[in-house]
Amino acid sequence: MGRWIDPGSGGVNLEAGLTLDPSWDHGRFARSRLAAGATRQADWFRPRPQLLDGRAAELWLCFRGHLQELRIRLLCGDGRPPEAERVMIRDLRHWTWLANGLGAPSYGNRGGVLYAFPWGWVHAGRGSVHVSYPHALGGVPLPDTEGARSEYRCMRCANVESLPYGHVVEVPRTRGGAPCGACGEVAWVRVGTEAERQRISARPDYCEVGRHVIKGVRTYLLVAKRDPPVADGRNLETRSVRCCEEHRANLLAGFYGFVLPDEDEARG
Repeated sequence: MGRWIDPGSGGVNLEAGLTLDPSWDHGRFARSRLAAGATRQADWFRPRPQLLDGRAAELWLCFRGHLQELRIRLLCGDGRPPEAERVMIRDLRHWTWLANGLGAPSYGNRGGVLYAFPWGWVHAGRGSVHVSYPHALGGVPLPDTEGARSEYRCMRCANVESLPYGHVVEVPRTRGGAPCGACGEVAWVRVGTEAERQRISARPDYCEVGRHVIKGVRTYLLVAKRDPPVADGRNLETRSVRCCEEHRANLLAGFYGFVLPDEDEARG
C-alpha cells in the first residue's frame, strides 16, 4: 500500500508530520499549522501546498462536523498548479500514482477509478483524487455487485446508468458512489424521484418544454395570451422558458398560457 495513506484507518500522512483522518474537525484544523495561510470556500479549506508521498500536492479539506473528504491534486513536475495541465493528463498521472501505491482499483471505467476500504473510499477522476469517509447513512455496493438496480442520473453531465443502489435517492462520494462513465463525477440521483426532477430542471441545458437535457438550449421570453393566466394571485404578462430548437414550435403554439410573439426570439 502507498505510504501516503494508512490502509487500516484511512489516515492521510503528510510529510509535515501530520496525519489527516476522520477524527479531525474544524477546530483541530484551525489549531494546526495547516490553517496558516489557508483559504476557504463554504465547508472546504485549502491549506498551502503540502508534500505527500514525496510529491507537492494541492489539498482541499471538507468538514461537515468531522472531516468528510480530502481532495488531492498533484502539482505539475515543475511546480505549476494543476490547472496548467489538461484534466486528462492529470487523471492519467493520478491513476498511475494510485496504481503504484494501492494496486488495482476495486472498480474503474473510462471516467475514473474507485478504491473501496472498510473505512471509506478513494476516488480519482475529473483531474482530482478524493479520499472520502462515510457519513451516518453508510455506503452503497460496488457497481458490479448483484442486487436491486435502478436508473441513476449524473448531476454533472446528465448521463444515466443502471446501478445496484436499490431505493437510495442520492449517492455522492461519501457513500461510495461509482464515478460516472461519461464524465467521472460522483453525484448520482435516482431517476424518477422528486430530487431528480428538481435538480435536473434547474440545469441551464434543460429544455422545459421537452423535459430533457440537450445541447443548444436557449431562454425565450414569452408573453401571455389574451387572457393572462393567474399565478399566486397575480396576473403575469411575461414568462421566461428554456427550450431547445426541436421544441421551439411548441412555444409558437402556446405553452401554459404563454406564447412566443411573432416568431421573435427575445432572450430572457
